[in-house]
Amino acid sequence: MRTFYLIITVIVFLLTSTHGAFAQTATPEPTTQPTSKPLDDTLQIIKDKIENKVDEINKSSKKVIYGVLNKIENNVIELQESSGKVFKVNIDDTVTDFYTATTRKFSPVDVGDLDKGDTLIVFGPIIEDQISANKVIQQSDYITVQGEVTNVDETTFTLDLVTYDKEEISLDLEDAVSQLIMNTKTLDFAKATISKYKIGDKVHAVFIKPAKEGDKAIAVRTLLIPQEYFATTASPSPTEKPKE
Repeated sequence: MRTFYLIITVIVFLLTSTHGAFAQTATPEPTTQPTSKPLDDTLQIIKDKIENKVDEINKSSKKVIYGVLNKIENNVIELQESSGKVFKVNIDDTVTDFYTATTRKFSPVDVGDLDKGDTLIVFGPIIEDQISANKVIQQSDYITVQGEVTNVDETTFTLDLVTYDKEEISLDLEDAVSQLIMNTKTLDFAKATISKYKIGDKVHAVFIKPAKEGDKAIAVRTLLIPQEYFATTASPSPTEKPKE
């Protein structure tokens, strides 16, 4: 968008300058009709200047690509977009910065922390299928889970769950972007805090896949459904009809 406005500004500037040059003339005496060649030459000059400016902008402006890492070899990352197009990402220790994205911040990492299959966002000048990377951001893998609360630690903002598949997960809620609790009567949602979680409650969560097995998972969003909801909505057990 900034490039578009710059191009428009250049056009207006050039046309205004050209118009001024033609305007600063004395009152003309009757003459024969002039040919259009001077005007054509002027328009061609304007066209050439605009094309050169656009080319300069394209070469100097930073762009971005988004895709999956296929491989890293000889300081070149092969990155594939969802469309299938493959880019060669050139990295340089003195120029390229690497980060991993968490819920609220970017944390510096090394190129050695990148693995095949990682989703990357790359910033830098692009020429055809080549990009000189100024910044590479490793996008986290997000996982959804549903489970029952087995432990709550308000000191460390940690929530332990056991999933319906009997998998045990520890969630770090400290940096969660959104925590909601469902009202068991109105079914409305309100903001939740660590103190609202109770053993036996049901939780739906989105979290960042831990880098190492055994590490706590960083929660991004959680929805807490108190166990009272299931108690009040449980179907009554059938009763025998009294004998007459």
